[in-house]
Amino acid sequence: MSNELSLFFTLFARLGGFFLLSPLFSKRNIPIWVRFGLALCCSLLLLPPLSMQMTITVENPIFFTTQIIQEVAVGYLLGFLFSLLFEAAAFAGQLVGTMTGFSATELLDPSSNSSQPLISRLFVLTLFALFLALDLHHALLRLLYESYTTIPPNLTLGIVEASGRLFTHALSYALFPVTVLFIVILCFAILARFFPALQIFWTGFPIQLLIGMGAIAFAIGFFGQILQGAFNEFWSLAKNLFFPLR
Repeated sequence: MSNELSLFFTLFARLGGFFLLSPLFSKRNIPIWVRFGLALCCSLLLLPPLSMQMTITVENPIFFTTQIIQEVAVGYLLGFLFSLLFEAAAFAGQLVGTMTGFSATELLDPSSNSSQPLISRLFVLTLFALFLALDLHHALLRLLYESYTTIPPNLTLGIVEASGRLFTHALSYALFPVTVLFIVILCFAILARFFPALQIFWTGFPIQLLIGMGAIAFAIGFFGQILQGAFNEFWSLAKNLFFPLR
């Protein structure tokens, strides 16, 4: 097998794991042919520059098969880390939605065939729009290119640290709305204590809803900065998964 063909299969294995199997891209609303096409196009784009930098020799078919499986696993783990950026927004939206009063309002997500809170859906769609508007998709493609020439310091540490960062970013997205709504609920609790016949939690629900939506609108203005910081951390953590092609 020629060097170009061996390199292409190795490239496609890692990118296939990223686009075909990772949680973010494996949803049913993204057709399989779109994911396959993305993996194929990116492999063909990376093949010319990488073929001049490295040589892959196939002396043992069993070793080459093991390397292909290894590349698929690395691509999947890269996609898993990338999906955590948006899972953090979904978790933050669920937290804010509960305090706003939308806990009983859920949307059916056709991609996963499960229900998703309304505010979570809003946060995730907003983050997708910001991801494209900030040109972070170009940085992601650059990251995939660099993943073939960088050696990782520690694989396990990157996975554990990335999972922990999920909750940090979730609190960053929800910090302002949750703080404002906590103050509103605390005021309602004090009023209910002094005026028990007022039924403040029922009569004040429209106020809580309006204040919550205003706080969400204000907080969305800072989502771009939070997303950029989260992507920079994803960049550094993802390098724990990288190792050069051999």
